[in-house]
Formats: sequence, structure tokens, C-alpha cells
Amino acid sequence: MRRQRVGVRRRTGTAVAGAALAAAALLAGCSSASDHSSAGLAARAPAAQAPADAAGHQPAAGQPTGGARPNTGPTVSAAARQLAYTAQLELRVADLAKAVRTAEQLTQPDGYVAEEQVQEATPGSAGTARLTLKLPTAGYHQALEQLAGLGQVIGEHRQAEDLTQQLVDLDSRLKSQQASIERVRALMNSASSIADVVSLESELGHREADLESLQHQRQELAGQVALSTVTVSLSTAAALVPPAPHPARTGFWHAVGSALDGGWQVLLTVLRGIVLVLAALAPFVLVLSPLGWAAWLVRRRRTARRAELALLETEEHRAAAEEDGEEREPAEEAGRPAP
Repeated sequence: MRRQRVGVRRRTGTAVAGAALAAAALLAGCSSASDHSSAGLAARAPAAQAPADAAGHQPAAGQPTGGARPNTGPTVSAAARQLAYTAQLELRVADLAKAVRTAEQLTQPDGYVAEEQVQEATPGSAGTARLTLKLPTAGYHQALEQLAGLGQVIGEHRQAEDLTQQLVDLDSRLKSQQASIERVRALMNSASSIADVVSLESELGHREADLESLQHQRQELAGQVALSTVTVSLSTAAALVPPAPHPARTGFWHAVGSALDGGWQVLLTVLRGIVLVLAALAPFVLVLSPLGWAAWLVRRRRTARRAELALLETEEHRAAAEEDGEEREPAEEAGRPAP
């Protein structure tokens, strides 16, 4: 009896160990299958494509057959690219509330306002508003033109990000993950023990969580492509503060102060007028001063010349008179009677 019980225990332990080894092998097979599924597909694709290239792309007559043709790979046209547009606009508007309403209406019917901040104008400060708009990419450029027409454009920045390659990679990973989940489910259907089912369910949960994460990333990128992000900053001119009224002042000293203030203002006005007149005459003085100085020198020389001529004439007359006087004296002496 003891030998039979020992044998039964050994067989039971052997069965449990075998089940554990089978579950480990299944998990390893699932992991290796999911990890290498993309590599296997990529390895089989060139092999399947080689006969087609050999059959469908025969060299034409006169075309060299030696050497390998370059493989440029698949190309994506400009229209098929997945672009995410973003823009920032800074506008100066006259009516802040009207501009905000117009910007909100531009998001209808397929867009929405992601964020909005409005600060009304106060005396001494300008009104501001900041809106983050999600606009359909199809009408992105038209919406920007309409937003720019709300007021004066102070600043503008536009950007486009190409998400084509990221979306292609995510689509490939999604297909591989879905295929991996289908294989795990197939293994669950053929599992023969509870331990295998529990292990496969745990592995299936992890893979489904990874699939949901990839799907979330795919939806987020697709949302960025479908809806463009436009940030609009609106501002108005600063409101003027009205001056505070001064209280009326009366009395004798107020009249004296007003008279002094008035006289001072008159004096300043007269001085300002004199300065303006001098400033207006300064160009003429600068131009005419050399001419006047030259004319004064010429006139001075002429006057000196005339004085010299007059002095010479006077001296000549005086000399002639002296000569006449000397001639008359002997004649007068000869005509006098002798005493």
C-alpha cells in the first residue's frame, strides 16, 4: 500500500510538473510568435516579391541587364500626407466682445473651443482675450484669413508637422498586436488545463492593454490631423482715464495768482515769438552777413579815397593861395610911396 501511494504521488507530481512545463512552453511560443511576427512578414515579403519582379519587370531591348536596380521604396504623395497644422495669431481689435463671438462661430459645426480666457478693459488698461480653437483641417487656411480680418495683425506664426510616418508605424504595430491577440485566444481554446488557461488569460490581458494604448495613440494623432489648433490673442487699445475735476477757487490771492500766471504766460509767449523770429532770420543773417561785410569794406575804402582826394585838393588850394600872396607882396611894396 505504501508503495502504491508513493507511486501515485510521484505520478501526480510528474503530471503537475509537465503541465507547468507545457504552460511555459505555450507562453514562450506566444511571446516569440508576437515578437517575430513582423520580422517574419517582412522576411517573406521580399521572397514573394522577387518572382513578381523577375516576371513583370523584364529588361527592354538595349537596356543593360547587369547590376542591381535601386530600390526607392514606397513614396507618399503630397496629398496623401498626414499633416497637423498649428498657428498663433495676435490681433488688435476695436470691439473685443464681437471679435470673441466671431472667433467662436468659426469653429462651428465640426470644431470647438478648447480654451478661452477673457479680461474686459478697465480705465488705464486694455481688454485682452486668448482662445484656443480646434478647426477642421479642410477649412484651416480659410479660417485663418477670416480671423486675420477681425483686426490689425500684430504677430502671426504658422507650422505644419508631418505625422505620416508615425501613423504608418502605428498601423503596422496595431495589426501585429491584433494578430498576436488572436493567436493567444486560439491557444486558450485549445488549452487542456486550468493553469494554462490562467497563464494565457494573464498574457491576453497584457496584450489587450498594449493594443488599447496603441489605439489611443492612433486616435490622438488622427485627431491632430483632423483638427488644426489655432491660438488667437486679442487685445484692444488702453482706455483713457478721464482727468479728475479741480475744485473751483475764489478769493483775492487766487486772483493775484491767476494774474501772475497770466503775465508769466504772456511773457513766455513774447519770448517764444522773439525766439521764433530770430530763428527765422538766422538763415538770412548767415547768408547776408558776408555780403554786408564786403559792401561795408568797399564803402569804407571809397570813403577813405575820397577823403584823401579832398585833402590833396585842399593842400593844393592852400599852396596856390600862398604863392599868390607871395607875388602880391612885392607889387604892393613897389606901389607904396616912399616916406
